[in-house]
Amino acid sequence: MISNEIAPLEDSQSAGASPAAQLRNALDELGRAKGALHENEVDLRLKDACLAAQKEAFQSEMNGATLETSLGILVNAAVRWANDGRRCAFYIANRKGDALSHVVGMSPSYAKAVEGFLISPESISCGLAVATGQPAVTPDVLEDARWQPWRWLAREHDYRGCWSFPVETSTGKRVGSFALYFREPHTPDLRDYELASVITQAAGIIISRHQENEERVRIEQRQMFLLQLSDALRPLSDALQIQTAATRQLGAFLGADRVFYAVVDQQGMTAIDTDYCSDKAPSIIGRYRLDDFGKASGDALHAGHALVIADINAGIELTRRAVQAYDALGVAALIEVPLVKHGGLAAFLGVHQRKARDWRESEVTLVTEVAERIWATIERAHVEMALSAELAAMQALHELSIITAGSSNITKLLKAALDVTMALHGADFGNVQVYEPETHTLRIAVQCGFEPMFLDHFAQVDAGEPSACGLALAGRRRKIVSDIETDPDCMPCRDVARAAGYRAVQSTPLFSATGEPLGMLSTHFRAPRWFTESEQRQTDLIAHELARVIESTRAQAALRESEERLRSASEVGRLGLWDWNIATGEVYWSDEHFRMEGYAIGEVSPSYEAWAARIHPDDRASAEAAVYRAMEAKQEYVQEFRVIHPDGTIHWLQGRGRFSYDDEGRPVRMIGANVDTTERREWEERQKVLIAELQHRTRNLMCVVRSMADKTARASADLSDFHLRFGDRLDALSRVQDLLSRLNDINRVTFDDLIRNEIQAMEGGSGRVTLSGPTGVRLRSSTVQTLAMVLHELATNAVKYGALGQPQGHLAITWALEPVGPGKRPWLHIHWRETGVTMPPENAATRRKGQGRELIENALAYQFNAKTSYVFGADGVACSISIPVSNSTLFSEVGTA
Repeated sequence: MISNEIAPLEDSQSAGASPAAQLRNALDELGRAKGALHENEVDLRLKDACLAAQKEAFQSEMNGATLETSLGILVNAAVRWANDGRRCAFYIANRKGDALSHVVGMSPSYAKAVEGFLISPESISCGLAVATGQPAVTPDVLEDARWQPWRWLAREHDYRGCWSFPVETSTGKRVGSFALYFREPHTPDLRDYELASVITQAAGIIISRHQENEERVRIEQRQMFLLQLSDALRPLSDALQIQTAATRQLGAFLGADRVFYAVVDQQGMTAIDTDYCSDKAPSIIGRYRLDDFGKASGDALHAGHALVIADINAGIELTRRAVQAYDALGVAALIEVPLVKHGGLAAFLGVHQRKARDWRESEVTLVTEVAERIWATIERAHVEMALSAELAAMQALHELSIITAGSSNITKLLKAALDVTMALHGADFGNVQVYEPETHTLRIAVQCGFEPMFLDHFAQVDAGEPSACGLALAGRRRKIVSDIETDPDCMPCRDVARAAGYRAVQSTPLFSATGEPLGMLSTHFRAPRWFTESEQRQTDLIAHELARVIESTRAQAALRESEERLRSASEVGRLGLWDWNIATGEVYWSDEHFRMEGYAIGEVSPSYEAWAARIHPDDRASAEAAVYRAMEAKQEYVQEFRVIHPDGTIHWLQGRGRFSYDDEGRPVRMIGANVDTTERREWEERQKVLIAELQHRTRNLMCVVRSMADKTARASADLSDFHLRFGDRLDALSRVQDLLSRLNDINRVTFDDLIRNEIQAMEGGSGRVTLSGPTGVRLRSSTVQTLAMVLHELATNAVKYGALGQPQGHLAITWALEPVGPGKRPWLHIHWRETGVTMPPENAATRRKGQGRELIENALAYQFNAKTSYVFGADGVACSISIPVSNSTLFSEVGTA
């Protein structure tokens, strides 16, 4: 381009030029300045036009226009800018980058003539420009020797000058070329190079974006195709149907001439049972030898490599015989993807084209994915066929499991298992034998179809006999005799089999989880019989279930016995058992444990929290601390604590337990038992009270006896009199102690019991005593002995001198309860009245103050704040005693005597 700067006018005066010369110089300078301004104006218009053309072309590409349309905009702009009759065209490189194809600019005949123009440093024009990355400029094709082979094309299409510029993407990848054609020889100037640069940069962006869009569309189409293919294959279960559907869809999608699925056997024979063919290719269903198509092809497939050939006749290692074999099938290009299983070629998926085809990598990938789907679907179909063959077996097993779950009758379970096995095998006879380890024999537990003769012979046989079941047990594996007549192992029992009417037999041994023999499952057949792997597998499942049933039944029986013993022991011993899974938090409680905690059986889910919730608040912290202390110290847990039941009662429990630990020393389990110690605790407390009471009573009794002895001695005339009096009083005291000893710390001696006990002992039931008063009036323990001695003295005197000693005498004892007496306590008012008694003179010895009167007037009043009176009436003694009684009388049931 011409510089935009205008040179300054020279100083004509200093140059010494004439005025005319100076004027000419000024005019020349002015002309040059005008030319420079014109050039600048042209450049600006060209730049604006370039920007407009680029914008239009980019917008076209973004709107989804074809590559021809978008690049055509640039071609038209370039022709328009030059306005000198030139023609422009774009060419695009193929995927391999070794040839060019016309896109836009030249006529169809020209595009056809240059189709596949080689990209090479030895090439010319566009092929050379793309190969080297530099412009290839030929001002006159008639003068360039390299153009000799192509001058005919230049003459035919009327051009002499030909320029070619490479088109590159932003990453430097050469994707095509931009060519200019001139009718006359032409050499580019700077503006031409700048124009070409602008055009090729825009074209590089457009081609790159177009190819990216094309690839994205291809990927989307491929994914959509694969989804549709999967939908089409999913409901199919027949292998031939699967192959047919897949090859048809793949062929239509690729636009292939032929697609087929071939199965290869171990001898290298290829079987094609179905194929897809376009209207250009015939079917090739049939049998072929793989070696006929060349060792290289076979080796690639056997090695698991996809075979991809763009042109059978160009640059591949195929023998003439192999090429002829392909030609015979009308194959010029192919893709074959193998399936290798267990180290050998099992099948392959093939795509054929009658003409050479430059296969895209994505097409090879697609064929591989389709092949994988075909193989996966066929394998699924095979599995489903095998599963359908076993469906009856599984259904039978399911029914058997329902029977085993709902019954504990071992005979019924064995019969159900035998029926299932016979139905699956289509057997004519069958039996289940149970192994007796003590005698090493097999005993028939259940059977079906056998005559009595067979049962008599095989009812219980030595497990070591050379029969099918004996051989199976000895070998610890199934024994199948497909034909009894030809199996040498069964010769010793052949006659028995003939007599029983069976020709084939299978015997499957039954073993426990620990490998101990449990029995035998046998089925027999009238005709020779062979077993498939599937049938044997089904039999194994039944045998496993049957063995489990036998073992489980025996184990359950043993467990029931053990549990019953444990339950009986825990109930008799009143043990509350627990089992705590520390890892999961699950807890088991025995029924007694629920009761000990104050829960109804099953009322709550056993848990650590449910246990802790019932512990007395004062004992909870120590009880829980003892658990964790024993856990951490790995010691036995021993702790006694109180629990509160919902009714408010408090019970004492003693817990003992042990922890189990894993290999890392972490606690995983705790088992233990509780014992209710409430009764023991109560007895211990009562014992303490009783001991204290006994000590107190003993001291009191000793005092009473000492006082009684002293007073009796003073009142006795002689030793015999003392012995009689003292013995009588000891008897009375003994009766009182007998009453006291039969009571606990809650109950009290009642007055009616005390008075009846004394009167019965003294009066003997003569009918001269009347008792009247309420029952159940409780006496204070401290008053019982003294009051009893008072009553004894009154009764003794009545027997000797009063109402009980004279025939016409009568004694009336009445008492009454005053609920709130002096001191706001319950008081008992006792009245002793004798009548019909002939009284001695006032100065007689019997009227002296004896021990009884002293107890009444002094001891009761002094010790217990009682109120008493003792009067000798005209016809007998009258005595009144008012004494406080136990407060518990107010809360007890007081009746009428």
